Amino acid sequence: NYNRDAIRLAESNQVWEEKQLLPDFDVSLFGGSNTAANARFYGGFQLGVSVPLNTSAYKAKIAAAQTAKARAQTYAESYRKNLQASYDALLTDISRYETALDYYQTTGKAMAEQLVFHANTAFAAGEIDFFKYNQLLEQAKSIDFTYLTNLLNYNLSVLEFNYLIK
Repeated sequence: NYNRDAIRLAESNQVWEEKQLLPDFDVSLFGGSNTAANARFYGGFQLGVSVPLNTSAYKAKIAAAQTAKARAQTYAESYRKNLQASYDALLTDISRYETALDYYQTTGKAMAEQLVFHANTAFAAGEIDFFKYNQLLEQAKSIDFTYLTNLLNYNLSVLEFNYLIK
């Protein structure tokens, strides 16, 4: 809306400057009387035409108005393209995060739970040492952490997308 109004304003300024080259017509009616006895009313009119003689200043103002209009149009087009690029990028991000979230729900969550289960079982049975146990737990938590990071980024992208389209 801002850019559309800026273009309209620039167009209006250009039209105004172009109209300054047109001649002005002036019509005036007047009336008068005197203060003497038997005073009469004297009516009259006056016509006038003014033609701009030095048009170079007006032509420069018209050119400046045309430049301002072109600048406003260019800025509006640039802004529209930036919004479209942001829109497309957000859709891509949302799709990518949805895929990552679906992966976690279908595969990653069960994998993390299995890692924790097997790490606890193997450590309790003495099959692995504490270092290996810690590595397995760290891998499981890394899967969960990646999920939470993707969930955060997904929510932020959806919020930004909603802000962009409203």
